[in-house]
Amino acid sequence: MTLITGILKFVRRERVLTAIIAVVVILPLLVFALITPVKTGTETVCKYKHLIDDGTYTKWVFRWNAGSYNVDVKESTCQKHKYLERLWAKEKAAKKKGDYKKAASILQTIKVTDPSFPGLNKEIADVGVLAGGSSPGSQPGGTPSNPPPAEDQPPGYSGDLNGLFPSSLAGYTQISSSSSGLNASRLYQSNVAVHPKVSLLTIQLDQAGSEAEAGEFINTQIKTYYAADQRTPQINGQTAFFGTDSQKLAVLAYKVGGVVVMLEMQSTGGAPKDLYGDLVELSKDVP
Repeated sequence: MTLITGILKFVRRERVLTAIIAVVVILPLLVFALITPVKTGTETVCKYKHLIDDGTYTKWVFRWNAGSYNVDVKESTCQKHKYLERLWAKEKAAKKKGDYKKAASILQTIKVTDPSFPGLNKEIADVGVLAGGSSPGSQPGGTPSNPPPAEDQPPGYSGDLNGLFPSSLAGYTQISSSSSGLNASRLYQSNVAVHPKVSLLTIQLDQAGSEAEAGEFINTQIKTYYAADQRTPQINGQTAFFGTDSQKLAVLAYKVGGVVVMLEMQSTGGAPKDLYGDLVELSKDVP
């Protein structure tokens, strides 16, 4: 008896069992021949070429429908690079005013956070050349400075700037940090359930040197950039500065020794001047 004859006899004798075997063995092969896996969904990619969010997934579809599925790539800007873009704009403003020391300090902060930031190395070189050509003891715009003798100035802060940051902030999650010696910054994501008006928080510390220089920094750098909605609250017994860019950002700046403390909040959508109370309250947790 040949193998084929034996199979035929088995099929005639065990028709139900044969049908079950056919289903178990042949059906999966048939299904596999008809369907195929495809990747679909949405990827959110930062314009600085890294993945922000992978919302893709695998789906099994009929082979003739596979061409209808694809991955939708959406370009955005991540929170870290939004922060760096704001620093980049501030660096350009400082460079335009001739404050190359401040520009170089900002560039160092950017480099620590993202060494591959577009145009960074060229800008560092350009500012280095310009700083080398500026006269010592000059202020932004080339105006000679005549600081009072060192013994007449209150002593500046000589410790590590990172030691001035609060260990934690209720309702905020730290998402990045940078430090270059002369300045340090931390970026926080707000829990909108706790701080409904706040999207992002940046705490920036700049070592200005002395109390007088810290005050000059606030007057020449911060007040000109946040020129709208200005107010002068009392923080830790001294006059601080509050202002906005009239769009999304509000800042509260004050001095601690020779250090400039700048608290910057980004609004979730309301007027930035409405962040005044949030910033003053936050200052109680930041030295």
